[in-house]
Amino acid sequence: MNDSIPVLVGHRSTVIDLLPFRELIDWRNHDCILLMPKQRISELQNYLKTFSQADILRMSSNCQMILIRYLSSMEKVVNSVLGVLLARIGLPGVTMYAKHHLPDLLKSTSTLKARNWSQHLDNRRV
Repeated sequence: MNDSIPVLVGHRSTVIDLLPFRELIDWRNHDCILLMPKQRISELQNYLKTFSQADILRMSSNCQMILIRYLSSMEKVVNSVLGVLLARIGLPGVTMYAKHHLPDLLKSTSTLKARNWSQHLDNRRV
């Protein structure tokens, strides 16, 4: 897999609010995206040249961590979506709990696995 660092164009607050799983990922503090105001897009090439190899490696590693933790499999995407839903419900303490324990919680409970989901639906139709 090639490592990459997303470059997002737009106003910082607007762009950050559009990123996925913002209830679980503090995008402002994860050094993994580059934000460029639309009016400065012509300076992008020169801006990218200002980053050292160490900066690029650090940012790329942070992007990889987010990819692996939240997006690398269907199970992790589902866990992330459930974490967001729990956070949006607004129960006290759910956000921090979901960030750290949701994958373990889902594995330890008797949830339906993806391969059993179609069988479950077939049983409901009868």
